[in-house]
Amino acid sequence: MKSTIYFVSILITILLSACRSSYKSLQEEFQENRYSPKNALNWAGTYRGTVPCNGCEGIQKTLTLDSAFNYQLSIRYIGKENSELKFSGIFYWNEQGNIITLIESDDLATSYFVVDNALAQVDVNGNRMKADAAKQYVLSKDKYALVDKYWRLIELNGERLPADIISSERPHIFLSDESGELQGSVGCKELAGKYKLTAVNNIAFSQTSSNFSNCGNKELQSNFLKALQSADSFIIQDDILILSRAGIITLARFKALPEPGVPVAGKD
Repeated sequence: MKSTIYFVSILITILLSACRSSYKSLQEEFQENRYSPKNALNWAGTYRGTVPCNGCEGIQKTLTLDSAFNYQLSIRYIGKENSELKFSGIFYWNEQGNIITLIESDDLATSYFVVDNALAQVDVNGNRMKADAAKQYVLSKDKYALVDKYWRLIELNGERLPADIISSERPHIFLSDESGELQGSVGCKELAGKYKLTAVNNIAFSQTSSNFSNCGNKELQSNFLKALQSADSFIIQDDILILSRAGIITLARFKALPEPGVPVAGKD
């Protein structure tokens, strides 16, 4: 009788242990899935970036993902005319919910590691690229939001611009996606130059210059041009663009505008 009771108690202990282990596994799996990029991040949207190219200045990729797991991909070979290619199809997630794979054709697929507001391309084995190469193969939501939009200057070197200066000088910039050119003005002085997007949220302005009109707020014009020449990084928060140096020193803040002369409702 004692041996029977002993056997039953051991059996109950084993069953309870198995249940606890099973529950723990389910709980861990739930936590992993709950906080995976697929479930925790707002990954749907449009991403853009320029990746290395053999024989051209770079390959600009614009990728749109929707919540039904469809994608649209546009590829443009910079510096080559009529070089834009377009693809569409479906993508799928891996089991961990952190990598997506785009099915581009029967024998071609591209995978990306999903992070907050960005996609980092992985190698053919599904591994993240080494640090130096990884920076060159990133598509960012911010890069898409930056271009083909008028940005009105509202703060320069940490100082808010007075409303009357903004109204009279209308300082703004416009970054053309197609040409890679910077356009803008401060009062009667026009700005021009080129820009290049590198890595995630890195930007470089070059050949920045202005006409020699002897009018307007010369101090503002000079400081605005210097800020652009010094900037190497940017971030977009809602409809505010922030240019900075080394991602630490804020040089200028802009607010998105439909057109340079159109006021935006609400507070800046």
